[in-house]
Amino acid sequence: MQWKRLLEVRTMQSSNRVHTFIEEVCEQICWKKSHKIVSKELENHIEDQFEENIKLGMSEDEATEKAIEEMGNGTVIGLELNEIHRPKSQWKLILTFIFLSLGGLFLRYQYLSNLPIPYYYIGDLRFTIVGIVIMVLAYYINLSTLLKNTKLIYIVTFVITILLMIPIGKYNGAYTLAMRFVVFYPLVFVLVVYSQRGRGYEGYIRSILLMLPLLILALLVRYSSALLLFGISILVILAYALKEEWFKTPKIESFIILIISIIFISVFLFLVYKLLFPQYIEEVVYNKNLLLGNTHPFALVYQTALSGSKFIGRGEFTGGAESLPMYETNGFLTYLILKLGWIFFVFLLVLIVSFAYGIFKLSKRYNTKFGNYISLSIISTFVLQFMLYALFNLGIGFFPPLSLPFISYGSTLQLVNFLLLGILLSTFRHSGIIEDILPDQKKSRTVS
Repeated sequence: MQWKRLLEVRTMQSSNRVHTFIEEVCEQICWKKSHKIVSKELENHIEDQFEENIKLGMSEDEATEKAIEEMGNGTVIGLELNEIHRPKSQWKLILTFIFLSLGGLFLRYQYLSNLPIPYYYIGDLRFTIVGIVIMVLAYYINLSTLLKNTKLIYIVTFVITILLMIPIGKYNGAYTLAMRFVVFYPLVFVLVVYSQRGRGYEGYIRSILLMLPLLILALLVRYSSALLLFGISILVILAYALKEEWFKTPKIESFIILIISIIFISVFLFLVYKLLFPQYIEEVVYNKNLLLGNTHPFALVYQTALSGSKFIGRGEFTGGAESLPMYETNGFLTYLILKLGWIFFVFLLVLIVSFAYGIFKLSKRYNTKFGNYISLSIISTFVLQFMLYALFNLGIGFFPPLSLPFISYGSTLQLVNFLLLGILLSTFRHSGIIEDILPDQKKSRTVS
C-alpha cells in the first residue's frame, strides 16, 4: 500500500509533522488512557486522506502535509475529543444501586427483626457494606485488563470452582459455595466468545468446546438453578453473537448450528448427569409430585398463602406470614406479598424490566461491542435470578431459587452480584478507550 511505502521512504520532516500533530491533539485530552486509541483514529484518518491525495497526483510529502492540514487545528480537535474520550461518570447509577440495596436491607430489617437471633439483617448489613465497596472498586477496573487476560480469567475461574467444591461448603447435596460462583460464568463465557471474533466456524466451535468444562462444573455443583442460569445465558450470548455475525458466518447456517448445539449440549449434560448421578435422574423423571404439579416441597403452602393475598395490604393465611417455610430466605417474596399485597410483586416486576431495558439502552448508547456483550451477560444473569426466585415463590418453579437481587438474603452471592454491577458500570465508564479489533486484524500502523 502507498501508506506502507510512505512510512518507509517519507522524509524525516513529514514524519515529525505527523507526530507533532498527534501530540498536539493528545495534549488537550486529559485522560491519558485514551491517547492510544485517539492516536490510532487520527493515523487512520490521515492515512485515508493521504491515499486520496496521492490519487490526485501529489507527491508523498505534499500528500502528507495536505492530509494534516485538512484535519484542522490540532488544539481545537483535541478539545473536542477531550469531551468524548474521558471517563463517563456513572455515580448516578452507583447511587441508584446503593439506594435499591439499602431499600432491600430496610425491608429485611423491618420484617425480620422479630427473629430470636437477628442474624439475617445483621449479616445482610455486613455483606451489603462489603458489596458496595466491591462494586465501587470494580467500577474503576480498566476493562481492557479483562480483554488481555481472558485465558488467565478462564483458568482461575475453573480452579476456584474446584477449590470451592469442598465438603464444608456442601448443603443438601449441593456445593453451595461453588454454586454462587457459577453466577460469574456468563461473564467468563462472554470473554471467550469475544476472543473468537471473526474466526468463522472455527471460532464458534472453539467457543462451544471452551464452554463445556464450565458447563460440566456447573452441573457438578448439583444445584439445578445455577446450571439453568448458565445454560440459558450461553444460548442468549450465542444467539446475540450469531445475530451480530460475530464469527463472520452466514446467519441461516449459524442458527442451524445453534439449534444443533442446543441439542448436543442437552444430550451431553443428560448423559454426564446420568453417569454421575443416576439416582437423581430417576427421581426427576419418575417423581409423581412433579407430574402432579407440586414442583417443590413448599409449592402448595406458597400457593395457598398467595391465594389469600390482596392486591394492596396484608393478606390472610392460617398461622400468619411468619409460619411460611423459609420466609426469611428463599420464601421472602411470598412473605412480602402476603404482608404488602400483590402490588409489591408488580413493583418488582416493573423494576427488573426497567433495569434490563435501561441498562441495555445505555449499553447501546455508550458501549463498544465488547461493552454490549458484557452488559448482555450481566443483564441476563440478574433477570434469570429474578425469574427463578419469583417462580419458586409463586409455587410453580421446578428449580430452587438463587437470589432476589437487592431484596433477599444472599451472603456471598450478594457479593458476586455487586461485583457484576461494578463491572457493568465500568463498561460505561471506559467506553471511550476500549477498541473492537478483529483477532486477525493487524495493529494500526504507527508513524515512526
